[in-house]
Amino acid sequence: MKQYDVIVIGGGASGLMAAYTAAKNHNSVLLLERNESLGKKLLITGGGRCNLTNNKPIDKLIEYIPGNGRFLYSSFHQFSPTEIMQFFIDENVKLKEEDHGRIFPVSNKSQTILHTFEQGFQRYNVTIQTNTRATHFIHDETTIQAIQTNNGTYYGKHFILTTGGASFPQTGSSGDGYTLAKQVGHTITTLYPSEVPFTSKEDFIKHGTLQGLSMQNIELSMLNKKGKVVKKQTHDILFTHFGISGPAALRLSSHYYDQVKKDKDNIITLSLNALPTYTKQSIKEELYKRKKDAPSKEIKTHLKSFLQERYVEFLLTNIQIDPKTPINQLNEPQMDAIATSITNFKFTVSGTLPLEQGFVTKGGISIKEVDPKTMKSKLINNLSFAGEVLDLSGYTGGYNLTIAFSTGFVAANNL
Repeated sequence: MKQYDVIVIGGGASGLMAAYTAAKNHNSVLLLERNESLGKKLLITGGGRCNLTNNKPIDKLIEYIPGNGRFLYSSFHQFSPTEIMQFFIDENVKLKEEDHGRIFPVSNKSQTILHTFEQGFQRYNVTIQTNTRATHFIHDETTIQAIQTNNGTYYGKHFILTTGGASFPQTGSSGDGYTLAKQVGHTITTLYPSEVPFTSKEDFIKHGTLQGLSMQNIELSMLNKKGKVVKKQTHDILFTHFGISGPAALRLSSHYYDQVKKDKDNIITLSLNALPTYTKQSIKEELYKRKKDAPSKEIKTHLKSFLQERYVEFLLTNIQIDPKTPINQLNEPQMDAIATSITNFKFTVSGTLPLEQGFVTKGGISIKEVDPKTMKSKLINNLSFAGEVLDLSGYTGGYNLTIAFSTGFVAANNL
């Protein structure tokens, strides 16, 4: 009966890092993956380019991991974005930084990152078993002896669970890890889709009025029932046939279900400020200046210097102003309405796409039952966790892969 020093269950980003690190630390390692190949979800991250981390200081990084970000302080101090980047540089992967601190391989190919791990597995003699789905732990009250799979039983001294969440099940992350964790007494918090587009029943969405329109560097805010801003994001958005997507919307969606619980209503109001660098008053002042300088020019023409024509026409029609109206024919209430619609266009969302279509799963193994310094289970002596199987989720922009790589390293480095 062969016994491995470490068995890693799940060949996604966190599992790849955990297996590599454990093997480099002179452990015999078995990596189990239910798919026919490793890193299926990794390959589609960052639009297939692999946004592998974000070059922000740790305190700032935590702000982009809503909910349980503080749990990661120790992990990030052990294996920070700087060290993640250095890890790949040491493996001869050339990196580049893009907007908002996002780090990509110069090759613009996720395959570059996966290949780096596969080369390491050859170098450090990692045993890989694909098409192997873990089903049961063989265990007593304190210790796991083996893992049962569809391909047999594997014995190990230490087990690292890195099976991912329940989003994008076609990549293999269908929630198997939650079942395994529950078998040994761990609590699974409620699962929600995160980093997922909003759905809306607004007429302008139903009719596709703005479908396909993307807007850059806008401010999108989530309001509570009293109309108070509870969360906001400044980034890009995309109007779709079912609602609204893009980074600002995806990030706000991480808070949608929390707000639904507070408001006891799934209808949530969002406010869109198309020009967050302006105030309502400064927009009005600019309009009055233009009214004086070019009085006969159409209001649509004036606004096109600020905003996309399609959005201008939509806003003006929405407040019942003919886009072809000369600016000198607009009265004070109309000027005020224009400035308000630009800085505070309110509309409702009624849900999100389902968990299966979310980029990230919010919820998972309760972090109260995990040691943040080691990623070890507080219930089972020889079990550790890493990645999205835990109740940890970040915004888009390299934050979730940062969580995966950091916790994968820490889990394997603290056996």
